[in-house]
Amino acid sequence: MAWLYDKKIDGLYSYGPQNRNSWIHVVGLGWKLLWGDHDCQSEAMTIMLSHARSENRNVNLEEENGTIKTLYVW
Repeated sequence: MAWLYDKKIDGLYSYGPQNRNSWIHVVGLGWKLLWGDHDCQSEAMTIMLSHARSENRNVNLEEENGTIKTLYVW
């Protein structure tokens, strides 16, 4: 696991017919899958990151094997 600090989000992707299939594009790092073990967590993370993108906020992300498991939006 690695923490990524003060990152910007410049893209979001969710595929509707499949639950828990949300991706974010992190500036300088590319596309990352959001952890999808629970519907409510996947939805909450997508909403938080959408806010971060629209308000140009910094985010701290915990990544494990290309998947974002924990995040903070500032």
